[in-house]
Amino acid sequence: MKWIPTLFLWTLVAVAGAQPAPHSYCGVDHAAAFSGAQAFVKARAEGRLPAARKTLSPPEIGDTRTFNVSESLWEPRTFTLKDKTDAYYLWVENGELANGHVTDGEIDALRLAMFEETPPASFNPDAGILANDHAVFGAPPNYDGDGLVDILLYDIGNAGTLGYVTGADIDPDAPPGVGNQADVLYLDANEGTRDLTTLSVIAAHEYTHLIHFNYGFDKFTFISEGLAEYAMVMNGYFWRGIDYLNIPGEYGLPLFEWRDGGGPNVRDYQRGGLFFTYVATRIGPLATGSMVRTPTDRKGSVGLDDVLTAEGLSLAEIIADFHLANYLNDVNLDARYGYPMPERQGLHASPSRVINGQFSFKSKKDTTDVQSGSVQYVAWEHVADFVLSADAVGADVLLPTLRARLRMQVVLEAEDGTVAVESIEPGAAFRLFRGAFDRVTLMAAHVEPEVVVTKVGYEADWSTEATPVEEAETLPARATLEANYPNPFNPATTLVFSLPAAGPARLTVYDALGRLVAAPADGVFPAGRHTVVFNAEGLAGGLYLYRLETSGRTLARTMLLLK
Repeated sequence: MKWIPTLFLWTLVAVAGAQPAPHSYCGVDHAAAFSGAQAFVKARAEGRLPAARKTLSPPEIGDTRTFNVSESLWEPRTFTLKDKTDAYYLWVENGELANGHVTDGEIDALRLAMFEETPPASFNPDAGILANDHAVFGAPPNYDGDGLVDILLYDIGNAGTLGYVTGADIDPDAPPGVGNQADVLYLDANEGTRDLTTLSVIAAHEYTHLIHFNYGFDKFTFISEGLAEYAMVMNGYFWRGIDYLNIPGEYGLPLFEWRDGGGPNVRDYQRGGLFFTYVATRIGPLATGSMVRTPTDRKGSVGLDDVLTAEGLSLAEIIADFHLANYLNDVNLDARYGYPMPERQGLHASPSRVINGQFSFKSKKDTTDVQSGSVQYVAWEHVADFVLSADAVGADVLLPTLRARLRMQVVLEAEDGTVAVESIEPGAAFRLFRGAFDRVTLMAAHVEPEVVVTKVGYEADWSTEATPVEEAETLPARATLEANYPNPFNPATTLVFSLPAAGPARLTVYDALGRLVAAPADGVFPAGRHTVVFNAEGLAGGLYLYRLETSGRTLARTMLLLK
């Protein structure tokens, strides 16, 4: 018998009354799902779908029917109709009725969730999962024309898989015995019915995939699975725990990355579900759900950006704000900076790197790789009067393109507990953030999820104590270089320069022949007045020139060493 890959979802081990195992994963052949949905859309456009069956007499409670089911190979099973509404037929496999795995109470509970009501946090608590999914995501394929979904309850028996949908059901070219030529939702009647909340969550997720088939599915597993994960939240089920934000190697993955099984502890599911949950906090459930319905030639990031642009935003903006929200998660600071629902308010991303400003060298220059659509958080703790510059790393001709991929923001957590967020432009002049801080964090986000990694370079300098306000108010209008003192001198003298703003400065000394003999200051400096001691021990007496070079000015003076 020919085997057609099916869309198996939510493999887990469930026990009565217990939370689902955190390592639940999905054995998805998304390439097959995508191609099957594309074949359906193409056949529909060409008028090649079979004639609707809705003129046939509808089944009645107690009727039996043979359906094909697939675990590894397709095989026929006999089912009995146990419930029907104007949204679905609920069929239970005869063996599950005989062994008592499915009871009338479980059928009633499933009806409540699927057809009548959902938890208070759902899109519409007075509607069931099917109606909510229809309202937010769209219509299922309705392959057989009866306008209803066939829900098949049977012992799936595939390592705890609790539900699936398959593109074979809507493939007009599927051979006999493969699929069912109808909209079918397969749910587990053994493990699944032991925890009806879990089964309801599975149904919300899987039914979203079935709806997605109607619109050509998506070439990125992250998008199709992320929207299906959001369907759980939209229906009021905060079933999925989130721990990937504690692991820089996880949140530092490309945004659209999808590993076999959804990665360790299904963290790809976490990332996908959290992303689309955040999107919904910005544009609402209906606009978020419309992402399922993007045209087949606009799938991927292009389709997401189309929807967001219609809402006055952009995908780049949402990605940057998503990463900032995951770090701050404080809607009181700004509605964009977190999650309003109680179930997600405890989330906070850990920094990918932490530098203790009290023990590290004051000047710090380094690079970090930022994957497509991902983020890096570099944090400095216990610093004051912090100076920072950051830029993309690459050939000069590529810098404008590389910089356009990046969004950089600085989170300033002051000693008094206040928090501020400042944007910085890649490649711009050094910025001074005056004051004393418990932590300063550079958030470097790559905002183009279908583009390769971008390397970011950053340079910082800081003090351990903040400059008093009185000194800060006397900044010069331009860089200045004062006369040294004492002059003449032997063997040491003090050189003084001032900067109007934070930035790079280089102070050098040359002998009468123009030879460089010393560079007593070279680095990034805060705005204000700086003193440097120049020791001429070992140098011959005579006239010396000392020069200050800044980003906008070069100044020079002479001094006399007496021997």
